[in-house]
Amino acid sequence: MRHITLKFVLTIALAALLWLSAAIFVMPISAAYAEEGNLKTVIRVGVDASTLENEPYAGRSAVALNVYANTSNDVFYVPTSYFLEGPSQPYPSVAPNIWSVKYAGEEFLLPQESLLPKEEGYVKTEKITVSEGELLYPDVKLTLKDGVTIGDGTKQYDNSSTISFLGYGKDASKIYIKAVDPSGAKYLDFVTLDSFLPFEVPYQARAQKQREDILANKTNSTTPEAGELQPSSSKALRVVLIIGIALPAVIVMLLLFLPTRGDRVYGNRSATMSDPSAVDYDDTRKREE
Repeated sequence: MRHITLKFVLTIALAALLWLSAAIFVMPISAAYAEEGNLKTVIRVGVDASTLENEPYAGRSAVALNVYANTSNDVFYVPTSYFLEGPSQPYPSVAPNIWSVKYAGEEFLLPQESLLPKEEGYVKTEKITVSEGELLYPDVKLTLKDGVTIGDGTKQYDNSSTISFLGYGKDASKIYIKAVDPSGAKYLDFVTLDSFLPFEVPYQARAQKQREDILANKTNSTTPEAGELQPSSSKALRVVLIIGIALPAVIVMLLLFLPTRGDRVYGNRSATMSDPSAVDYDDTRKREE
């Protein structure tokens, strides 16, 4: 009974070790698909890894949006790393090269020829899962300098309004903004950059995470100083954990399947019952004493 119980315990231990090893290997893969959110069709305004590594903030991309439907002269440029939502062709027969997109809660026209440069992966239509609270456009609030107001001939906007950065103008001295006053009145236009206090445009959250990973990997790949421990990657840590679990699993398997003293005695007794002449009784008696 004790012998059977030991085998049962070893079998359970082996199964537990194998399950834990598989869980450590699969967990990061499963987590990548566990993200919840809304599936959206977007155009990604790309940024390459070199720029992410060397530039701390998002700059002007080559993707231009038309401010007005009937002209391509008034355009602003979307900052790198952000997304244009819901691309569609409003005039497929008349103007097949014009796309309608949503950006920062507003609708704009996107001339196909503005999708430059044409490098592979720079701009493409794709489906992404957007998590709750994730913004696909810049969330940069601007502050006017003292005494400065903006607006048209009918209405002026000051710092009591929420003024948001949308993009860069053709002229480097101007930016495109959206101002909303407390009553909800809205104003979109080009404004001189000098009208505002200094500000920076961060990367979109996904690109920012990619930048942090690039910088972290660069730091980890540097040669450590004497006496300094070099950081290990999560992949290496998983390998160490799997090896650490696999070794006990092998030991358990050896204990489970190698013949024990009880197995040998039982084998001799079985042989005695089937063929008494095949067993040395004196030798068996000595081992049992």
